[in-house]
Amino acid sequence: MLLCAHRSTAMRTEYGCIFGISSKTGDVKTSQVTLTHKKDRTIAVMPGLEDRPFWFCFFKLHEPVNDIGMPRYTHNDEQRIVNEERSTHVIEETTFGQLYDNALFTTTTALPHHVFEDWYFQRIMLIGDAAHKVSKIFTRPDCRLTSAV
Repeated sequence: MLLCAHRSTAMRTEYGCIFGISSKTGDVKTSQVTLTHKKDRTIAVMPGLEDRPFWFCFFKLHEPVNDIGMPRYTHNDEQRIVNEERSTHVIEETTFGQLYDNALFTTTTALPHHVFEDWYFQRIMLIGDAAHKVSKIFTRPDCRLTSAV
């Protein structure tokens, strides 16, 4: 059986994400990562080159969807989600709305995932990070150890 012969019928998503890169805020510093958890939402902010904020707003869909219902997001969809989180403080002095307003780039996408029923095909085997989902935001050291075992 081919690893992904029936993949398209099993592709499913429960989450989406707005990703952005903003101009410097002054309060995002190298090696500082912030996570803001709310019901059905997580906002992550981390610095890139020259302390430029890279950020992610993960959101849970109202109901899980499969392939055919996989959402495609418009600018209006993105604005609706941003407006719901606009006043959320993601760093001491910075709100999500400020990050978004200073964005150099944004995009919104569904986050589909799939778990294979079979992990091999003839002499090919999936192991480690190729065989399991990794954290949406970070790969912790203990994940790498788990992958190696």
